[in-house]
Amino acid sequence: MKKLIPVLFSAVLLAGFLAGSGGCGGCNDNGGDSTRPTILSVSPSDGATGVPITTTVSATFSEVMNATSINEATFSVEGATGTVSYEGTTATLTPSAALAYNTTFTVTVTTGVKDAADNSMASDYTWSFTTRPPPGTLDATFGTSGTVTTAIGSGNDEIHALGIQEDDGIVVAGQSWTGINFDFGLARYTSIGALDTTFGSAGTVTTAFGTGNDHAEALGIQTDGKIVVAGYASNGANNDFALARYTPTGALDATFGSAGTVTTFFGSGEVRANALGIQSDGKIVAAGYSWNSANYVFTLARYLTDGNLDTATFGSAGTVTTIISTDSFANALGIQADGKIVVGGSSSNGINYTFGLARYNSNGTPDTTFGSSGITTTTIGTDYDTIYALGIQSDGKIVVAGSTYTANFDFVLARYNSNGTLDTTFGSNGITVTVIGMYSSARALRIQSDGKIVAAGYTSNGVNADFALARYNSNGALDATFGTASIVTTVLSSGDDYARALGIQSDGKIVAAGWSLVGTNIDFALARYWP
Repeated sequence: MKKLIPVLFSAVLLAGFLAGSGGCGGCNDNGGDSTRPTILSVSPSDGATGVPITTTVSATFSEVMNATSINEATFSVEGATGTVSYEGTTATLTPSAALAYNTTFTVTVTTGVKDAADNSMASDYTWSFTTRPPPGTLDATFGTSGTVTTAIGSGNDEIHALGIQEDDGIVVAGQSWTGINFDFGLARYTSIGALDTTFGSAGTVTTAFGTGNDHAEALGIQTDGKIVVAGYASNGANNDFALARYTPTGALDATFGSAGTVTTFFGSGEVRANALGIQSDGKIVAAGYSWNSANYVFTLARYLTDGNLDTATFGSAGTVTTIISTDSFANALGIQADGKIVVGGSSSNGINYTFGLARYNSNGTPDTTFGSSGITTTTIGTDYDTIYALGIQSDGKIVVAGSTYTANFDFVLARYNSNGTLDTTFGSNGITVTVIGMYSSARALRIQSDGKIVAAGYTSNGVNADFALARYNSNGALDATFGTASIVTTVLSSGDDYARALGIQSDGKIVAAGWSLVGTNIDFALARYWP
């Protein structure tokens, strides 16, 4: 037994040593955690482009970190300053000012950041992202360097209307030359500007109403995705209102009118439908002008969802005409949230033309709470003032855009209160005139979600015409952040380029459409801009 004493004594000493050292050998003093933290994800992602200048920058770690180690010294963006915060496993850097446009920024997280066990990363972590271009810049991800042209027929093709679908697909309508006459012409583009080959024939559709000329001027997209197009069609002697409805794939909708088309005769004179609106109940309102044997008059028609005239509840047998002055031409239409219908255009007093606006109750009767007996007119220039586009703000105010003439034609916007009086808080006593080039005309208008107003049309430099856009703040002042001095002009060809339609996609990007002289023919033309 005496020989066992040294062995037992050694065992006791070893046990005591292990107990005193925490029960393990070769461990550091961090409780046994020697795993280095890593970064699992970052935002904006590495290599991201088109990043908003108001972005925050974040990094998510593989484990809970020591918050005190994450600060401006260990988490930084080259060329920017900001404050750093930490929550959960994510560190966020909020820049103290908007980042510069169209600039590549490099982000660094250093080995100075540590986890709760005081372990640092194995090495610095860096990544880069590039901010978006300035507002009004052509979007290089759309078409070819921001523009698209498409030949539909063998001759001249023009876009007069545009609609944005829920998936940000773009549907346009206008006219296409067949070699004999003009027909309704449509095309659908994907969100990046490629023809959508699932639509019609390789992305395009043409529709003939008869043997004469047919012109599409307006377009609306129903909640079920069907596409309604309005314009005018020759009846052999003059024109009729003409509507067509298409399925989402571009086929004529056989449940609408006669095999997908409807024409409405208004008399022996010239007739045109220039504008279209779809009510919340699905009924379709078209507006334009017709000849009443003595004058041109504002003309409206409302159709049921099957294409028949709404003879029971709208106007006289489904139609309404309004004399504003000697001659009146309706070009634009908007439907208010309360169902009232606002129509804008021009009105002649026999000497010159003025802005003409009329508002109707949902049954087509004049709304006597608007202007004078439902009508208001505004003289801006010395000769020819006309409304080509109209938008209704969320507060019920009405914004119109068009052209005015004094020495030359210029862009002009006006805003009206819900009672038809000019809103004197907008521009100069309710009106804003913008000179672009030698002469210009605004043909389309959209109101952004932030209340800014975009107008599109064309300008001439004395040689040819180009796309022209202007953006305005909600008070009617030009938006200095947009383009060059609030204006953008786009040359698509060496010939004339005219913008006639405008749309805003879900990400705020602005799509203008019209036509461009490509070679010897005029083709559909689109351009997309950063908001």
